[in-house]
Amino acid sequence: MSSPEIATAGDSGNDRDMLAGQTAGIVVGNHDEELQSLKNTKFSRIYFADAHYAAGIIEGLRRWGLLKADQA
Repeated sequence: MSSPEIATAGDSGNDRDMLAGQTAGIVVGNHDEELQSLKNTKFSRIYFADAHYAAGIIEGLRRWGLLKADQA
């Protein structure tokens, strides 16, 4: 069962399991290299943002439709 209104965000390997769960995952642009292995895998619910830090989270929330363009 997925949770379409819940997102997780991270930038390092200790966030891997959380990002690979049933929620919309957001990997911020300043992520550690160890998360690259999640890219182009079966985890289609993980978005790799270009922006860093909080701006990357906002970018991801917009990508998943959890934040409208006029918000934040």
